[in-house]
Amino acid sequence: MRKNGLEPPYNAMQAGTWFLLPILILQFGFFVSPILPTMASIPLTVAFVALAAMSSRFAYMTCATDPVDDLLAARLRQRADAKAAGGERR
Repeated sequence: MRKNGLEPPYNAMQAGTWFLLPILILQFGFFVSPILPTMASIPLTVAFVALAAMSSRFAYMTCATDPVDDLLAARLRQRADAKAAGGERR
């Protein structure tokens, strides 16, 4: 059983997002920012980079979080221990 979203097997949408997010950030830097007027380019680029960094951080935190409920995790451990001891308790 997976502990969090950073363990294989990876979902195709998850892998696609981690692949496309840096590409989208680079596209903004190479194609959008240079064609904007300087007065708009600097604050928009700073805001975009800050928001992209926050989005990346929160996406990582979301994937790294173990989503299982504490009571369910305790029950699953109890069952695994009972099974290892030679019989399953209910």
